[in-house]
Formats: sequence, C-alpha cells, structure tokens
Amino acid sequence: MKRRPIALALLIFLALMEDCPLHAAETAEQLIAGAKKEGDEIVFVAGAQTFGGRKGLAELETGFNKNMD
Repeated sequence: MKRRPIALALLIFLALMEDCPLHAAETAEQLIAGAKKEGDEIVFVAGAQTFGGRKGLAELETGFNKNMD
C-alpha cells in the first residue's frame, strides 16, 4: 500500500517538529533587537536572479545595514 510510507513520513516529521520551538517576534523592533544580539554579520546565499539580481540584492543589503545602526 502506498499510504504506509506517507503515514510513516508524516509521523517522523511530526516527531521531529515536537523539538523545534516555533516563536514569532511580536514586533519588528523585537526582531531587530534579537538580530543585533546575534552578531555583526549575516551570510546570505541567493541565485543570480534572486530578488532581481545584483540591484535587488544591493537594495536588500542597504535595508539590512540601515536597520543595523
């Protein structure tokens, strides 16, 4: 039966998710404050055309740097 592998995969997924806390920041300010505690560098990996290519990534970098001050 094809349902057994799907059910098994679902059970494994749910068991793994039990140990992963899912918390959302209540405000943008809390998110930024938490990011500032992490360190001074963000490693961002994207494809050549992701977010509009170099121009889009440059805009993202500017936005990140603006909020890190």
